[in-house]
Amino acid sequence: MNKELEWLDMRIQLLQYREAMQIQIDALYQELQAVSFLVPLQEIFLSSFSDLEGSVEKMKNHLQALISIPTPIPLLGMEVWEEQYRALHILQDQLYAHKKELLSYQELLSKMDSNQMSLELNWKACPGDVFSSVYAHQEADVLLQFRVDLLLEEELDDRNPAHVPFLIADIRHQAKSQYLGLDLGISIVDTHTEIKASEILQFQVEWLARLPKLLQAYSVEELSEIEIPTLPYTKEAITRVLSQLQSIQSKRPRLFSLILRKKYRIDTDLLSKHNLAMRLCNGQPFLEMVYVESRQHCLSSKQEKPDAQHLPFWISIFPVTVDLYSFFVPRKNRKEYQKDYPVTSISWFQALGFCNVLSKKDGLEPCYQLGIGPQHVVWNRNASGYRLPTEVEWEMAAQPGLQNIASSQKHMYIWAGKDVRNTSVVGTKKPNHRGLFDMLGNVWEWCYKEKVGKNPLVNDSREQIVRGGSWKSIATEIHVGIREGREVAGAFEDVGFRIVRNADITKYPQHSAAKGV
Repeated sequence: MNKELEWLDMRIQLLQYREAMQIQIDALYQELQAVSFLVPLQEIFLSSFSDLEGSVEKMKNHLQALISIPTPIPLLGMEVWEEQYRALHILQDQLYAHKKELLSYQELLSKMDSNQMSLELNWKACPGDVFSSVYAHQEADVLLQFRVDLLLEEELDDRNPAHVPFLIADIRHQAKSQYLGLDLGISIVDTHTEIKASEILQFQVEWLARLPKLLQAYSVEELSEIEIPTLPYTKEAITRVLSQLQSIQSKRPRLFSLILRKKYRIDTDLLSKHNLAMRLCNGQPFLEMVYVESRQHCLSSKQEKPDAQHLPFWISIFPVTVDLYSFFVPRKNRKEYQKDYPVTSISWFQALGFCNVLSKKDGLEPCYQLGIGPQHVVWNRNASGYRLPTEVEWEMAAQPGLQNIASSQKHMYIWAGKDVRNTSVVGTKKPNHRGLFDMLGNVWEWCYKEKVGKNPLVNDSREQIVRGGSWKSIATEIHVGIREGREVAGAFEDVGFRIVRNADITKYPQHSAAKGV
């Protein structure tokens, strides 16, 4: 198994590096359109950029010499030479103006060639046990899914029932750590690392909840001479800052007051993490989230080429559970055994309301302005709070790991079928390559259908899209592209929802304030 995992990790790393470089190449190509009209970019780099510069300079000098030679009568080719000279002068100016971008473009293409050679060598070294299950052209996300499946098959092997599935514990630990902005550098592979990881995370959460609150009792002036620890915290840094704060306290005048002083303020990002840590320390329900990177994507239902680049976001690894929903929005007839089941019978409008409530609890800006009645919603795209995923975001999170599941393996990922009579505890089935559980089956998930037209931020639709299928669906018909329309005011026993958050709100296009009608 170790040999196969080492090979997979190397190939995934090479493919992810290639994808990142391709994004940079595409962005640079757009910036270099002025040059591409003069000389095709794919031909510029058959030789080095310096050779190209030298060739253009030589041609320009030769033409200038020809033009400057005195002749008794005008020659027929003179005008052509002069036109060519002007064209070379324009090209030379463009090459100089875009020299930095062109050199970067050339370097990236060279790295892409090296990367391709590395991928070919890597493929030749493919272990025999893996060779029959993967293909040379597969993307990194597909191989990540295959890697997860390999590990889970070993950990959940029926022939080894005493084996604890540490991979699932590690997925949840990594998701919680990364969402809190903590790079703890520890993976859960056995009981020892599981205990150690829990202790390290608990220490970080405890001080993430306590330290920012302590600092707010001091002025900016008082804290200017001490080193405030940054995440992840170390015991040494915490001990040192506590000693420094105690020293500040001892030097304060007897009648010291913060009223007329500039108090220390926590920056927005740290405040968000502080609020999350406070909830965790208070034992409140918490939903781990994973990061989905920026990429081009087009809905599978449209069967078109990928459209514009979509921005990164965080998405919850489970649908919202009964426990989480009921903690903030009390429900009647809630049964204890149902706490880890996905919450259902929630209308689309109620799901938006919950997103706003949870956002406020975590100190985030709510995403939705909710009007009178379920048919009037205004979405603030630049808000930092929780919201429903758009259809494109839902698919970005699900694909391509769940795109090509064999019929014989669907039961491993999907809670549905003729013998299924109700929803299941979340996380019962296998996750996808991102560590997302229940993307297919268990419950349909509400999405936010983006309105196209005069005012795309005002949503007055009476019907919204649900994705992923549910326990009531026919298992063989469930796939990543499955979708239905449901009434926004309806509460359905097979529909729940999953939440997302913007990962970088600074890159969202600015919209004028949308007014309700």
